Amino acid sequence: MEELTGQDLYRFRNAVYNPDRTEALALLAENPAILEVRSGIGETVLHVVAVENEQEVIAWLLAHGANIDTVNDFGETPLMDAACLEYTDLCRFLLANGANASFVSASGNSALSQAARKNNLPLVQLFLTQLSPQEDI
Repeated sequence: MEELTGQDLYRFRNAVYNPDRTEALALLAENPAILEVRSGIGETVLHVVAVENEQEVIAWLLAHGANIDTVNDFGETPLMDAACLEYTDLCRFLLANGANASFVSASGNSALSQAARKNNLPLVQLFLTQLSPQEDI
């Protein structure tokens, strides 16, 4: 198996957008580590499609083994990205599929703080329901 690169990340990203996903399945079969290949800032394909608000593609990636709580070079998860972009439905979906709302990035941000910074009360409430009272994030 050859080492994967950022180009492989974007090739895989394009393949998962194809409705039949034949190429995506072939790439996964060839090298399952493609789910964790990183961009220049440490983002996986899951980060990329979260930023693009592609819930159906995320569901496919999760079903094929993607790590829902993968972190980029800044310590940010796909849930944090979705919160920053105010993708409420995607945040609900990620949480329902096991995303951890407690992660705090290298800069001290969390999904909750991202939502609060945007004054997005529905998202703030959503994240508060996911956190235990003793968590200080």
